[in-house]
Amino acid sequence: MSKRSKEYVENELNEIFKLIVVGTSDTEIKKIRNLPDRTYTEYKVRLSDSMAQVNLNQKSEQILFHKEVTKERLLKDKRVFQQVMEDDRSTGRTKVEAARADLEANVVLFKLENETAMFVNTIRKQQADILRLDTIATNISSSGEASTTTAS
Repeated sequence: MSKRSKEYVENELNEIFKLIVVGTSDTEIKKIRNLPDRTYTEYKVRLSDSMAQVNLNQKSEQILFHKEVTKERLLKDKRVFQQVMEDDRSTGRTKVEAARADLEANVVLFKLENETAMFVNTIRKQQADILRLDTIATNISSSGEASTTTAS
């Protein structure tokens, strides 16, 4: 059994993905693509890992986008609080309330930055784990193919 080229595997993955998207059953896909069970299972795991990576990337991008939108809103609010605190026409009570709201906005901004960073780092660790598992699976399948070819 010869080793499949990277281009061949990528093409097979793309074709399998297209068939999955249109609702083709696993049995039909194996028959259409003329794939043994083991190879099909390997490809399906790779597709699953790839989709997990895409989902994690999208989730990370969405989180960063929402963080930036929230940060801009908070900074806009802080500017308003600063104007109220600096306005000579504002009462003492209003200035104290604006200072308190400004302080709360600072706390929220701090939490937003830290918690977003922690969440994105968690997502990146999950991505690294997926890549590591995919590499291990690839190495195992490659060594399995090598042992079958040497045994033949």
